[in-house]
Amino acid sequence: MERGEVELTFVRADNPSKRVVLRAVLDDDMTYYAVQAAKLLGFAPDEEFGISTPDGRPVRIVGRTVRDVVASRGTVFNMASRDMLGR
Repeated sequence: MERGEVELTFVRADNPSKRVVLRAVLDDDMTYYAVQAAKLLGFAPDEEFGISTPDGRPVRIVGRTVRDVVASRGTVFNMASRDMLGR
């Protein structure tokens, strides 16, 4: 995490071959990067999604910095649509 940046990897849960890596500033809002990743992974603009760790633990991102999320959940995340999450 030198120079206040980190690489975040987002993987589409329903198609693990679809992944995107984003360079993130540690003090930025994590929501920004999640939305960018969702766009790049092909989620529709109005499609709700959730984020989890590779072992299935949900990740809360609203109101949290990249630094906070990375410290507690790491740098690799699965993204799934609301329908896939069953909510």
